[in-house]
Amino acid sequence: MPPAISDDDMSDGSNDLDVVPRRDKKAAHSDDEDDEDDFKEATNGAAVEEEEEEGDEGEEEEYVVENILSHRIDESDGKLRFEVKWEGFEKKSDRTWEPLENLQGSADEILDEYLQEHGTVAELYESFSKATKTKKRGRPSAGATPGSTKKSRKNGDHPLDSEPPESRKAVAWKPPSGSWEDQIDTVDMTRNDKGELIVWLGWKNGEKSQHKAQQAYTRAPQKMLKFYESKINFTSS
Repeated sequence: MPPAISDDDMSDGSNDLDVVPRRDKKAAHSDDEDDEDDFKEATNGAAVEEEEEEGDEGEEEEYVVENILSHRIDESDGKLRFEVKWEGFEKKSDRTWEPLENLQGSADEILDEYLQEHGTVAELYESFSKATKTKKRGRPSAGATPGSTKKSRKNGDHPLDSEPPESRKAVAWKPPSGSWEDQIDTVDMTRNDKGELIVWLGWKNGEKSQHKAQQAYTRAPQKMLKFYESKINFTSS
């Protein structure tokens, strides 16, 4: 029979044992679920924020046509382009040249108003074509006049040394000084609006001139006398 255990022995043994409280299974399971829910909530929140940011980045800013100011034909590609003033952009540097297709569908009303004022698309092309032809036709032939001028200077000729045209010769010719008797070929006479006698002289060199009667009497008295004699008619009585 084993010896009886005293109260002191029982007291000492109880001090040596560590008592671990027993964990309830239901409580442990509940704690795990709470942690999992917290993780899911945090993860889902981050995902939602990320989607919202991506959505903001994906949205492009919309530009609205405020007015069409002018048009031109781009010579590089032959396209009709319109100078566009955008709504909310006041600087001239913000204006752009847009092809017709960029305005169709998005700014039909403004485009129609502009075309009603300035003509149809076909008429705009036609006016540009006419302007281009006129511009080309008005250009002088390259180097024609300068070339001839350079050539004449190279040869040492001065424009005043060349033979003047017939019109300049006629204007520049003056009757000689002194007597005209031997140089006049024909004489004729008329009256001007004031009733004054005007003498027309034909010269032997082919020139013609007009003078007051008194000057002709002084420079060619014999010629004037013969002229009057040729006009006198004698009748027999």
